[in-house]
Formats: sequence, structure tokens, C-alpha cells
Amino acid sequence: PIIAIIGKPNVGKSTIFNRIIQGQRQALVEEIPGTTRDRYYGEAFLYGREFILVDTGGLIGEPKDEGEKDQFQQVIHSQAEIAIEESDAILFVLDYKSGITPIDKELARMLRKKKQSLNGKPIYIAVNKADNVVQRSEGFEDLKVQVTRLGFGEPMPFSALHGDGVHSMFETILSKFPYMDLSNERIEQELGPGPIRISIVGKPNAGKSSLLNKIIDEQRSIVSDIPGTTHDPVDCNFLWRDKHELCLVDTAGIRRRSTHKVGLEKSSVLWALKSIEKSHVVFLVIDATVGITDQDLKIASFIMENRKSCIILVNKWDLYLKNKKTREELSDQLFFHNFQKQNTTNFVPVLFTSAKTGFCVPTAIDLSIKVFFEREKKLKISQLLQIIKEATFKHKFPKKGKNSLKLKYAIQTKHFPPTFLFWVNNPEDVDPSIVRYLLKSIREFYPFVGTPIYIKFRRNK
Repeated sequence: PIIAIIGKPNVGKSTIFNRIIQGQRQALVEEIPGTTRDRYYGEAFLYGREFILVDTGGLIGEPKDEGEKDQFQQVIHSQAEIAIEESDAILFVLDYKSGITPIDKELARMLRKKKQSLNGKPIYIAVNKADNVVQRSEGFEDLKVQVTRLGFGEPMPFSALHGDGVHSMFETILSKFPYMDLSNERIEQELGPGPIRISIVGKPNAGKSSLLNKIIDEQRSIVSDIPGTTHDPVDCNFLWRDKHELCLVDTAGIRRRSTHKVGLEKSSVLWALKSIEKSHVVFLVIDATVGITDQDLKIASFIMENRKSCIILVNKWDLYLKNKKTREELSDQLFFHNFQKQNTTNFVPVLFTSAKTGFCVPTAIDLSIKVFFEREKKLKISQLLQIIKEATFKHKFPKKGKNSLKLKYAIQTKHFPPTFLFWVNNPEDVDPSIVRYLLKSIREFYPFVGTPIYIKFRRNK
């Protein structure tokens, strides 16, 4: 079952989410109303039931100043409504400290109107920030009467911050759903291979969310011309071409460290970097209208340091070509490919895409699947010995002292990423130029497109 948490901004929805979804990526928690902008999901297991919890943005935002309106509010509202429609149960959260506000009454009115279209989905009402025993017992009586009048049954007081009453509340919610199937067939199915995880990273406003929305053809992430629109990493699981199970992760734009704001934006950037670490393939999105920047190079370096497969997507290509003559297009493309070689990522493919028109977007997904499976390739010992034979025939290694370097044997010790171990007569004689030559020789035999490969050396006994 899917349980959606809804309520006004800063009522504690993300704190509830974090309390239940332990050990996974957690929602951003700040004392700023409207911190959660996108809807995102976490898997949980409680009281013998497995379920999905959905954290949503605050449904109705209060203006920050007179006459000022939150520009994301309309989009946040539609995101939360989608979560309500796809859920099996709804948890409507109020704030004990502020009591019932006009916003809460408006939300209650909206839910009552939707009751018919919800097809009998249960709606539970709960009051957060009841942080001590008195507030959850005697001090709750007056508010309890007022909340009951909203028409969603008896309210449940709890404290998401301290955890008091949270699990008993979910025990009530989950009592309507069946217990999890723990049969051997189900467990074997669960232990099977998971989806291919693809992270979309890059500078703010490079078009990452637009790219994700174009791929899944749904307004899953909030899209705006304002840099920094996406705060939380947004996961999206779907089936590509009825064959491949994928998980796309849209992340916050990664700015230079000096421009990070305290708290919210800094946390978003850290999670974007963490999503790279947990990915199989990374889309590095570059804004074609801006070109290559130092920050793009630093992000590419971080991806390589984490030994992740990568594809560079030069996005907004349609906007770039509007102001360029046709004869310049070839030289422009060569410029991007030269960046690739200068950054020592010459194995990383470059695609020119447009999230707006969809140009080359399906190709990017197809290529990411190819890159994923190439990453798992394991070369046989006979193939590696053939590589050694050809490499030593084409190139004579320089002498250090009396003896020149001799390659004796090689195996692939692991894949994901591919790592090779070479036995040599003297590991201290291995020059960086020899490492580069061997890497090139391996890629000539099998390209390992988009994937970094590594070589280790050991003394031959």
C-alpha cells in the first residue's frame, strides 16, 4: 500500500517520513515553510506490513510578506494532489502548537470534496508536535473536539520529533492492510537484481528536472527557470521499452562550495553527491547555452573518483543552435569532444540533447543501459594474455636500470568497475605512461564505454 502524508507547510511531514523511513535517504528538515517541493517515496516495514510512504510539499503556502506569493505553490499543490490520487491511505497532519488554522480548514474542505473521487480511501487525521504526556492527554481534550468536527474521525496526537505515538498511529493506519507475504517464492523474487540506478547531476538550471520529466512523460519534478528549484533527490522507478527496470534520480544542482547557503541548499548538494555514490550510471548534464565551466569539470572529477559510469549530456541544444549558423555546428561539437579528451574522460560518450523537444533523449537512456551491461563485462585470462602479447609487440617498454619491464600474467579481479591485476617483474618500474598505454590497449580490445577501468600491479614470484 501507498500512504501519503499531507498538511500545511512546516507541520512536520518530513520529520514523520524520516522517523519511519530509517536507513534510507531522508527528507530535508528545516524551520522554513515549504522546504519539501517535490513528492518522493520511501519503502518501510512495520507490524508485518510492507508499505510505501510519500512525503509531499505543503499544500497551501502562506505569503512570506504582504502581497508576495510563493511562486512554487501552484506546482507543489498539483504534486501533492497526484500523491493523494495514487495513494491507498491519506494521513492528514495538523500542528498542535498553532491549532486549527484557516489553511487546515481549507485543506479539510478540499479532502471532503474529493471523498467521492477517492473511492473510499481511508483518511486519518493526526496532530503533530504534542511533545509531552500532558499535551497528548488532558491538554489535548479541547483541540480533540475541534479537530473531530472536521469530519475525519478521532484525531491521533503524537510527536514526530521525539517519536512518541508515531508507531501506534501507523499501527492503526496499517491495520486495514494485509500482512506481507513471507513465502520462499516472494523472498527469492525480492532477492533478484534491482533496477538500474541512473543519477542526473549537473549545475543548477542545466535542465535536469526537464530531462527526467521528458523521459517519464510526467511532471514528476518541479520545473522552473529559477536555479535551485529541486531541493530533494527525486527517485522515479519505471520500465523502459517493456524490458529494462530503471530508477532515475533527479538531484539538486551542484554549485561551487563558496556559493552554498547554510542548511537547506548545502544539504541538497550533499545528497546530490551521495546519489552519485549509489548510482550505476550518472548523466552529467551541461548547459549548452553556458558551455563548459570549472564546476562541470569538478563534478566530472567527483564522478570518476567514485568510479561510476558516466554519460555527458549537453542539454538545451535547441536553444544553442538558434543563435548559431549551420556551418559552425561541427566545430561546436568538436569543442565539446575536446573537453572530453582534455579532462582525461575520453571513454565517456557525449550526447547533444534537448529536454524540451526530446531530441536524443531516448538515445541517452538506451546508451545508459548499454553502459551498465558493459560495466559488468569480465574478460577471460586468455583474452588478457592476448592483450599483453599485442601490447608488448607494438611497444617496447623503456628500461630502468639493467632490465626492462616485463608483463608476465593478468586477470580481471572484479567488475563494476572493471579492475585488472598485472604480474610484472618489477612493480616499481611501472611508469604512468605505461598505465595509460595498457588502459588504451584494454579498451581497443573491449571499449567499456562510459566506464572507468583500473589497473593494479603485483611482483611476479
